[in-house]
Amino acid sequence: MKSRGIGVSTCIGIGGDIVQGTTFVEALELFETDPYTERILLIGEVGGLEEERAASYVAYKMTKPVTALLVGKTAPQGKKMGHSGAFIEAGIGGIDSKIEAFESVGVRVVTDIKEVPDALQG
Repeated sequence: MKSRGIGVSTCIGIGGDIVQGTTFVEALELFETDPYTERILLIGEVGGLEEERAASYVAYKMTKPVTALLVGKTAPQGKKMGHSGAFIEAGIGGIDSKIEAFESVGVRVVTDIKEVPDALQG
């Protein structure tokens, strides 16, 4: 991405475990107030509820553009994933519900890392 003029000012890794440290919403709050952050790439995965919570936060609180890279589209339905935070509850947490949540608030969603540079510049 550097060759496309896209740099990284800050990167926060958030684990998918049930007991969390920083949430997506808390990270988004920090990036929203950071004067060096121009746009945000949120990387999420199948399972859990945090991406849907982040989409809701983006809708009401974010002024900076957010793009979401969501992985796990090919994960088999009903299969237990590799960590304790990767659960799907009442239809929430599935990749389709995450895509819908983000797109409904104007967040561009990509599901392949090769699409990220174009999504961030578009």
